[in-house]
This record gives sequence, structure tokens and C-alpha cells, in this order.
Amino acid sequence: MKKKIIFGIALSLVLVIVSSIFTAVPAIAGNPKDSAEKTYYATIGRVFLQLPSNATYPAKAGGTPNHPVELLITVFDGGRRSTDGPYDQLIVDMWDPIAAHFTPVLAITDNPSQADFIKKIYNNTYLWYPSPTPLIPMYGPNLFPNVVLVQPNELEVWSETKGTDNGYGHKGGFSYESKSNVLKVNLTKAVKSTLNLFIINASAPSFTPARYTNATFNLPPLNMVFHELDEGYPNEQTEVLDSWLGASRYTVKETWTELSARVDIKIPDWTGLFGLDFLGQTRENCVAKFYPP
Repeated sequence: MKKKIIFGIALSLVLVIVSSIFTAVPAIAGNPKDSAEKTYYATIGRVFLQLPSNATYPAKAGGTPNHPVELLITVFDGGRRSTDGPYDQLIVDMWDPIAAHFTPVLAITDNPSQADFIKKIYNNTYLWYPSPTPLIPMYGPNLFPNVVLVQPNELEVWSETKGTDNGYGHKGGFSYESKSNVLKVNLTKAVKSTLNLFIINASAPSFTPARYTNATFNLPPLNMVFHELDEGYPNEQTEVLDSWLGASRYTVKETWTELSARVDIKIPDWTGLFGLDFLGQTRENCVAKFYPP
């Protein structure tokens, strides 16, 4: 986790795993690392991407590499006081035509405890499905092994701050006496999202070709910078993870300060050498509490 010196301005992360949900504040007494109840602190960045591609599903040869054309990316600069300690995290959501909303299909983190918790709360989803029906054993013991643990230097998410931090950018920690105004992301390796049985037609009989498509893709190395655009406003949300079969039924309570952001993105393997600009958001002072059923 790294520090950067800057002279001037400063800011903060969103997305969610499903969102998603983490930041830096005082730890809750009586909430040890292996507790079922967990608290996360983070600066979060979130952005919807509409990207050029020669196809959505299935892939076609030649031209721009095939990949989903609409993605929601959420990144986390997780604070040291989180239950599982500091973490960098990136979650990719893709449009689910059956549910008619974005659904998480890839979670990348550098914290092993965090990876285990994501598997637990999003079990039986496109992120993690370790118990496939015996009718489809050819796809292995896990249909969707899309919670990926990487090394700290392979995914870096950090905020650059000013104010009482005296011009220092802090990685893995957030100062509540200063205001962050830049959130940076660096993914240095390609990470695969395995989606061999992505459902596109729920009315078709189970285990027939008409029901599924292979939506597998590789997320290439990328760089992102979130620039704050306004003063922001307080926000909060409570969600129960119970909308799918075998759901964990955890209750998630989040509070944060929401700001609009301009997002500069470079994904050379998908878009060439030139970057793209999008409108997104950051969430500063994000506190997410997970309560078991």
C-alpha cells in the first residue's frame, strides 16, 4: 500500500458488489476478524462504461476484441480499520437481461479474508457458485469461480489527499480531517470472468442451448482516475441479500458522502492507446456494516 506526495488538490471510491461497500473509520469493539458481523470503511469509485466492441455475445473474429459493451465498475480503497484490514478491490457488474439490472460477475481483491467473505455473502451467484447441479459436471466443481485474489502490486487503489494530511496521498487509509479529491486505480494483470452458462432466456428449458450463452471475458490491465466535480451530499442505504436461491440473507447498512466525478479510463487492449472519459461518482467516508441473518 503506497503513499504519494501531491501539491495542490485532493479527493476519493465507489461500485459495489453487489455491489459493494467499504471504507476507513474507527473499528467497532467486539467485532473480531472472524466474526459473522463485519464493518468496512472505504473510499469508493463507481462508473458505468459503454465501450466499443465488434460483438457482445458470442465473440466474432477480427476487429476490436470482443467484450461486454456495458459494464459497471466499482473500486475500493479499503481502510485499515475494516474488520478484515486494508484492501484494494475492484468489482465488475454486467447487464443481466433476465433480472433487468446490473449483476456482479467479477470481484478482484488483494485481501484473502475479504475474498472469503465475498464468496460467503454472494454464494450461488455469477461471482461464486461452488455447488453445481450433477447434470452439468463438465463445467467443474465451481460454475462461476469469479472471486479472484491478486497480489498487492497487481491491483492498487489509492486516494490522494491534502488538508491536514499536509499534501500526502494515503493508500489504504482515509483521514477524516482532510478531503480527498483524486482516486486512482491501477490493475496490472488480465483477470478472467468465467461465464460459460450466462442465462439469456429464462423461458427456455434448463440445460438447453437456448437458455444460455458463453459470456466469458478477460478484464485487461487498466488505469482509472476519478476527479471530484462537486461538494457532495450525505447518503445511506439498507439492503438484504435475499433475492436469489441460496442467498446469504446478510443485511447491509451503508452510509457515505456521494460526489459526482469525471473518470479518465485507459484500457489499451479494448480501446487502444487513447483514454476515454465518463461521468461517475465517488463515495467518501463510506461505512458498510454486514449483519448475518
